[in-house]
Formats: sequence, C-alpha cells, structure tokens
Amino acid sequence: MASCEKCWNDSYYGTPGDQGNRYIKLVRSRNCTPEEQAGDGKICPSCNRKTIHMYAKICMNPACIKYGEIAYAGAGESPAGCLSCGGGEN
Repeated sequence: MASCEKCWNDSYYGTPGDQGNRYIKLVRSRNCTPEEQAGDGKICPSCNRKTIHMYAKICMNPACIKYGEIAYAGAGESPAGCLSCGGGEN
C-alpha cells in the first residue's frame, strides 16, 4: 500500500521518533487529493492526472480504471519499479 506523501512529509514536524503516530493521526484527520497522496509523481496515462505515486508507481486516483495498478512508463516499456523485469523510472 502506498503512503500519502503529503501526510508523511508533514509528520516529520514535531518530536523526533514519533513520526509514525503523527502520520496515522494526519491520515485519519485529512482528506488529501490523489495528487497530494502521489507526491512528486508522474501523470497517469489513463486518467491524465498527476497521480502516479512517486515511489509505489501506482495510480492513486480511485476514479481511474488503473487505480492501484503498477503504471507503465509508455508503450512497449516495462512497468516502472518492477522488480522482476527490471523496469526503471519513467
């Protein structure tokens, strides 16, 4: 499961070592957009929104037909971040 990058980034502020608890509280109290959840990700070719998660390489838009699937870099290319086929960054 991909993290919400906005909440994860914001959870760094506060007492050192308590990031996990702050992250959980932020996720439960916010309704972040798919773009905020994806962080500095890429544009999904299916929904045309910048919702490809920057690390997990999946679309974070629940309205997208490719929601939760590994995003492909482009036609004929390997899935980004695929460990079995060696797909790289897109």
